[in-house]
Amino acid sequence: MPKTVPSISGSEGISTIKPYINGGNVTNTGVELELGFTKTLSGVLMNIRANMAYNKNNVNRCSQRSYPGFCQRIIQWLREFYRVQEGYPIGYFWDTKRRTFQTEEEIDSYVNAKGQLYQKNASPGDVKFVNTNGDSILNSSDKVMLGNPHPDFIYGFSLNANFKGFDFSMNIQGVAGNQIVQAYRDESRTYYNYTTEILDRWQWIDANDDGIVNAGEGTSDRIPRVYQVLTEIVTGEISAIYRLKMPDFLRSRVLTWVMILNAVLKACHCSSSEYIWLQLTC
Repeated sequence: MPKTVPSISGSEGISTIKPYINGGNVTNTGVELELGFTKTLSGVLMNIRANMAYNKNNVNRCSQRSYPGFCQRIIQWLREFYRVQEGYPIGYFWDTKRRTFQTEEEIDSYVNAKGQLYQKNASPGDVKFVNTNGDSILNSSDKVMLGNPHPDFIYGFSLNANFKGFDFSMNIQGVAGNQIVQAYRDESRTYYNYTTEILDRWQWIDANDDGIVNAGEGTSDRIPRVYQVLTEIVTGEISAIYRLKMPDFLRSRVLTWVMILNAVLKACHCSSSEYIWLQLTC
């Protein structure tokens, strides 16, 4: 991280850029577990292994207690949404909690201790900024940790089996317990394509199917309404909160099937030390 250094260091007057230093320390604590099983059942030799690792990442010391992340890292106009801070995971996601206003009544009742509206220009379907510290204003003091980019768990599973010239192997890997920021759409550009996810945006509900949809709650608390201002499509304030995703996955990394072609060997009069095989890997 950049650090101001004394002029006696020699960098003063040579460059206006602060030098980067290793200004803190980070620990990763956790546990790893691995289990294995080997056995022959009905002529099938099997080898099964499973492993799991739990990890907790924490910044123990930072030269200035917290260090802000860069702005516009994913798209234009996107402000800081990650940072380094003592007592938190390195690069954790940091922003204001958000919900979606469902009704006019909800907007009118969202007031501070003085009876003043927190968001007087809001409409149903707009982003609702959560006042997390309970004071009378919405500002940067309401920003909190929203997510952790580091998985809590990393796990895997492997299987190897052999039966009369047939070999089969499989390797599966997965992670769980972290968040990532979706970064494949730039809302600062006009008319960029949406994914089908936008079909789940906030919309009015025609509860009694009478064609009147200007009252009642909307359909989504996750994606705000879409509306048009001049030539620009707007989906609420550009922010990382609606880009946070749970990337938990379980996938097969390698799947291999091998067959020893004994019949071909015999037809070619090959010796027992030679062999031909067919392998399929996906």
